[in-house]
Amino acid sequence: MAIFDFILIMLLIIGLSHVINRFIPFVSVPLIQIALGAALSFIPSLWHLQLDPELFLVLFIAPLLFNDGKRVNSEALWNLRIPIVLLAVGLVFVTTFLVGYFIHWMIPTIPYPAAFALAAILSPTDAVAVGSLSDRIKLPKNIMQLLEGEALMNDASGLVAFKMAIAAMVTGTFSLWNAAGNFVVVAVGGLIVGAIAAWFILRIRHWLRRFGMEDVTIHLLMQIVTPFIIYILAEEIGVSGILAVVMAGVVHGMEKKSVTTQVVKLNLVSTSTWDILVFILNGLVFVILGSQIPDILGSIWEDSAISNQRVIVYILILYVILIVLRFVWVFGSWLVPRLLSKQKRDDTDTTVKEQLESSAIISIAGVRGAVTLAGSMSIPFVLASGAMFPERALIIFLAAGVILVSLIVSNVLLPIILKEEAELQVGESIEEAEARIQIEIFRDVIRELESEPEPEIKAAVQVIIEEYRTSIRRVQRGQIVNEYGIQMSADEKALRIKVLTIQEELLHRYVEEGKINKLIAYRLSETIHATKTRIERRIRTRLNYYFVSIMHVALQLRSKRQKRASGEKKKYSPQDLQAIKDWRAESGRAAMSYLNEHVTPENKRLVSSIISEQSMIISRLKNQTGALKHSADFEIIKNDIRIRALQAERDSLQQFYEEGRISREMAHDIRQNINFMETYLLDSQSTED
Repeated sequence: MAIFDFILIMLLIIGLSHVINRFIPFVSVPLIQIALGAALSFIPSLWHLQLDPELFLVLFIAPLLFNDGKRVNSEALWNLRIPIVLLAVGLVFVTTFLVGYFIHWMIPTIPYPAAFALAAILSPTDAVAVGSLSDRIKLPKNIMQLLEGEALMNDASGLVAFKMAIAAMVTGTFSLWNAAGNFVVVAVGGLIVGAIAAWFILRIRHWLRRFGMEDVTIHLLMQIVTPFIIYILAEEIGVSGILAVVMAGVVHGMEKKSVTTQVVKLNLVSTSTWDILVFILNGLVFVILGSQIPDILGSIWEDSAISNQRVIVYILILYVILIVLRFVWVFGSWLVPRLLSKQKRDDTDTTVKEQLESSAIISIAGVRGAVTLAGSMSIPFVLASGAMFPERALIIFLAAGVILVSLIVSNVLLPIILKEEAELQVGESIEEAEARIQIEIFRDVIRELESEPEPEIKAAVQVIIEEYRTSIRRVQRGQIVNEYGIQMSADEKALRIKVLTIQEELLHRYVEEGKINKLIAYRLSETIHATKTRIERRIRTRLNYYFVSIMHVALQLRSKRQKRASGEKKKYSPQDLQAIKDWRAESGRAAMSYLNEHVTPENKRLVSSIISEQSMIISRLKNQTGALKHSADFEIIKNDIRIRALQAERDSLQQFYEEGRISREMAHDIRQNINFMETYLLDSQSTED
């Protein structure tokens, strides 16, 4: 039970860290999680985790890197292959060599091999830590892609250099040629093993589909265990497990290009599931990291052989050396080819000032993380001779200190360097910019929907397109678009909740008079309640949103199996559908009557807008023709298209954000509204299913 209690508490801490971050957004979530993890270790009655570095790498780092590889832009990765290799391989070995010599000079009690081992494990940036920056700090797109590509690749080179240095320290022997050959075998072998193993697993899944095993759950389970299997396989063979899972992720990412029905379903469930896993694993990495720090600090703090102040100075000096070396390497890799090139410069070339700024950002954003700590914790206690490993505790302390300093400095300096502001046109206010961005997003969605090739859902697509065109007209008239992102005024909230209350009261009367089925009335009442909640802005957490998404898909799959077994074709009888139609039309007229009675000069414009909406709904109910439009299936199709349209909104929003046309705060607000609207639609569908 102790282990279970510990895991449960850590999961609660992950949730608590995000709640705290809402109140102190200037402190990044990883730092909060490290602090809470450190506080956790001071609870005396709680079971304390002893970190197993190998288990840590396979349990946390392997799936996180697999997911990063699956989501990475392979084209951008290839385009940046030269700078990525220069950082992930060249800088790692230069850092190992130069910083290793410096560490031995600064702290002579650390022998050269051990100093090289410390420098090697400090050299790689951490993919998890780098990824955490993008949640709070908007880095330029090309820099973020470079950092992600570097972080995916440099773990292998850093760990290989670290293991070679440790082997030299333990055995007392070292061969440069053997080390270089070993690195090539480990790195290239890891990429090959990852690609082959991923291809083989994908072939097995295709083979299972051919035999009729198209259960999304089974295929998702195979995808989840893939990084663990491939990492263990690669390490057993003697190649880089980290590079193997990265390459496996890239290969699996290519499967998304398939447009078969089962692959699309798998991608939908996979995205939500992996989002939950990454959300939890990312948090656990930093909470566990924090839980290890007090013990590491204690071992050095209580050691009278070395001054605590001096150790802190060592950490700061090491961090500065790493940053300066990284800055010189990045800037030099741009400056040297420029000086050697005889081609004439043009106006589009990066200026020296711009490159200095980019080099500074890349240097500060190269944070260290869990891989550095796990590697340092794997240092053996004794040498081959039986003697104790020299300064093991001090080496681990220095590594942990550099991790904390790199996270704190990036958290403080990057927001200052990267001041985010929405791109405003001349004479445009923030509100006008929001409205313009909203209209552009809606138009992008309309273009996306108009390209829909399936003729059987064209009617539903046209209804959703008309909804978006209505929203555009409302924004252009200066009205608030309440469905898709801009907050309502207090007056509009009150009026719309009153309209929903009128609908609810009429629904209860219909039930009492036997005009509508009680089960149908319950479902309609749940929808009204969910809409009220959305208007009142009780936004749910991201984790709940993902949970609802997965449950929605699961309920859909179960519902479809039940229908196939029972032969059920329709959800509602024609009488039920007519009752719903009558209730909706009568409630619309009652709402219009109430609004006309309570119109004032101040709310006239708003009341007219809501009356117009109700009138349009009643008109549609009168003019509906055809079996499809009279069926509940048509409503389900419309909801599915709405969810697809919301994803198109999210894609368009992300593009604006990456292009720097919208601030992080504005993007966050609109994205929260999109997520809430999607959760509401999924809730509605799940209730019907």
